[in-house]
Amino acid sequence: MGVMLGLRWPKWFSVSWVTFAAAMLLGMGLGQFGVMPGGEPMLLLVAILAAILSALYPTGFLTTFVILLGVCGMLIGVLSIPDKGSLRATIITLLGSLVGSNLALLYMASGVGWLRERFAQQWLRIGLRIIAAWMAAIGILMLGMAWRSFSTI
Repeated sequence: MGVMLGLRWPKWFSVSWVTFAAAMLLGMGLGQFGVMPGGEPMLLLVAILAAILSALYPTGFLTTFVILLGVCGMLIGVLSIPDKGSLRATIITLLGSLVGSNLALLYMASGVGWLRERFAQQWLRIGLRIIAAWMAAIGILMLGMAWRSFSTI
């Protein structure tokens, strides 16, 4: 997601980031009530889709960014729910997940945006698309391993 968003830095970052943060808070709320839509395989699938779109169509559409970041934020929020414990430990864990994932998105998008501003050559765009393709390939391998482990249970 960060590579895809970094290719359009800073134009679409504010809208996309607000969507990601709000969806993550919604996912954390849903997770507290026991709603688990999709789980880890669904998050891997969304990450693979984002990486494929980054590699094939890096400029993208704002609607695509918002939808993918919203779904990804909600799934990360749902999967960030810790096991039962004290209220203080739960709040600290959820805040850590919220801050950490938002900072990771910010650092990745701003880093890619900075690279694009600093180096205007075509080789950088090609390199970023290659990185996105590798991320998609790794995600597909991880999804295959997750699918295999779920089917053997």
